[in-house]
Amino acid sequence: MNKRMSIILVLAVLIGSILTACGGGGAPALVTYSQLPVFTGATESTNDTLNGMLDGLLTQLKADSTIKTTEGKAYDVPAGTTWEAIKGFYGPALEKAGWTLAKSTDANLGYARGNQAVNVMYVETVGLVVVLTEAK
Repeated sequence: MNKRMSIILVLAVLIGSILTACGGGGAPALVTYSQLPVFTGATESTNDTLNGMLDGLLTQLKADSTIKTTEGKAYDVPAGTTWEAIKGFYGPALEKAGWTLAKSTDANLGYARGNQAVNVMYVETVGLVVVLTEAK
């Protein structure tokens, strides 16, 4: 449980820092969650731990006064999926759609586009969480 809260806190701070760095004039058209790429072979998760992490993160983000909207989903990925495979999928797909890499850690990618941020978090052996956030 403590590890779960740590992951949620780190992701919330990461999203906040990305949103602080983006924004400003001439923002591109907003992207809806359904327009984001979905990792090949990923399916919406029924894993209670992963969905609990996502729910906790979304609750924290919705309470943040600098965030206008947030949406996310948890995904199960095929057995044997690596972080390198996830980065190799999301990096080119998001960059092609006009997103800019803002932060990268051992298991999290943060991209910015206008006043929106996309965060892709891989929880090894558990699954994938993708969150789209719009700053006020």
